[in-house]
Amino acid sequence: MLKSPAECWPLLVALALIPSCAERHSRLAPASPPALPAISTTSPTELSKEDQVRLAALRYLLAGRKPVREAGKPGGFGALYLSVGYPAYEDPSDALVASARACGYPVKKVSKCDNRGLGGVRDKATGKRGRIVWVGIIKWSDANTATFWAGCWDGPESAYGREMKARKKGSTWKIHPTGTAWISCASVLSRNVAT
Repeated sequence: MLKSPAECWPLLVALALIPSCAERHSRLAPASPPALPAISTTSPTELSKEDQVRLAALRYLLAGRKPVREAGKPGGFGALYLSVGYPAYEDPSDALVASARACGYPVKKVSKCDNRGLGGVRDKATGKRGRIVWVGIIKWSDANTATFWAGCWDGPESAYGREMKARKKGSTWKIHPTGTAWISCASVLSRNVAT
C-alpha cells in the first residue's frame, strides 16, 4: 500500500504513458466486478463440476458486454474460441460448448482457430477474426471453492488474464476476482512512449 504522495509518482507516470491502453482494455478488464445474476448450474446439458465453474467464468468475463461484435466491422469478432487450458490451449468438452451456446455465446472449440503470428485469432475455415476465452487449471480448496486464472486473447498485443475464485452457494457458482491481473498491450505502450 502506498503511504505518501511521493510513492505514487511512478504509478502516475506509467498511467500517463499508456492512456489508450487503459481505454482499449477498460471494457475487457473492469476495475470493479460487474453486478451479475447468480449463475445456475442447471444447464441444457449436464456439466461436470469443473465445466460448471468454466461456464460461470465465461459468463463473468463477458458480463455486460455483447458476446461478439459484428464480424466485418472495425474491431468485430467472428466467434469466441473456448479453451480449458492456458498457456497450452485445450479444447473444452462438447457439453460445455453446448451450454455456452445455450447462453447465447457463439462458442467454438479453440482447435477451430489459428492463433499464430501477428494477425491475431482467426477462424481456420473462414479467416474471420475471433477471440480466445480461456479458463486455466482449476485448483480446488474444498468441494465448493476453486481458484483459477481466466482471460481473453485477441492477439499478441491484446490480451488479459485475471486470477479468480469460484464459490458454490446452493446451486449457483459465484465468481470473485482476487485482484491479481495482467494486460498485454505492448504496441500501444511503445507508440505512446515514442510520442
